[in-house]
Amino acid sequence: MITMMVLPFLACLILTVMHTYLGQHVIERNIIFIDLALAQMAALGGIIALVIGFQELSTASYVISLLSTFFGAWLITYFNSQRKSISSEVFIGILYVLAASLAMLLISKSTVETEVIKQMLEGNILIVSLRDVIHVLLLYSLVGVAHFLFRKKIWAVTESYHQDRTVNHGWDLFFYLTFGIVVTSSVKLVGVLLVFSFLIIPAAISFMFSKHRNIRLAIGIGIGTVACMVGLFLSAILDFPTGPAIVGVFGAIFFSAFIGKILFFSRGTG
Repeated sequence: MITMMVLPFLACLILTVMHTYLGQHVIERNIIFIDLALAQMAALGGIIALVIGFQELSTASYVISLLSTFFGAWLITYFNSQRKSISSEVFIGILYVLAASLAMLLISKSTVETEVIKQMLEGNILIVSLRDVIHVLLLYSLVGVAHFLFRKKIWAVTESYHQDRTVNHGWDLFFYLTFGIVVTSSVKLVGVLLVFSFLIIPAAISFMFSKHRNIRLAIGIGIGTVACMVGLFLSAILDFPTGPAIVGVFGAIFFSAFIGKILFFSRGTG
């Protein structure tokens, strides 16, 4: 059993590091549902590829998913450059609903097996292969290096979101395109819901306990690692679906941290 969990845990660990970092940007920009929107665009691209006739894990399917995600990233960047009084979250929510609806319409008129579609939307990290792990490690490393090299530009854009400053839309697009690359690969690996959990929950908890970005990143990675270990363990011994088990653990940690934070401050001010 332990041997079977090695690759899924390594995949979880890689996703935790990358998504916790990106989650810092997402929360500071107050675009919480951006990952759901772009993840749904990636899933839509995969469904389009299946309907056309490509295999689920083929290169063509991945490219179509990536192009669909890039299109969503461009739309969000363009809306940000034109927005006046409407929050980015409004457009992001609309994009998610439209992408999900179009995906369901395509499914209803296709002969693609329901189980294949379910696998695409929910993922199954237990079937991850060594090739998958190496692929995401190399890809996310490249994205990570790019974000490190241009960190001042990228963080300046993130800070502009809530400081009423003009956003550099070129670097904004760069962020969303690299974000889209990560999301597309993650959705293929673990599904939409787990991608959202990796991105938002560790970062959200870290924001409760620190104002320093490096400390937040360390807290988030630690929480994500624990959630993966416990979720995989519960999935194995209780025969639970792995993705929902990990999401459940993430949720339990979040609410425990939230309640602990309230009790801590209550004692401090009492």
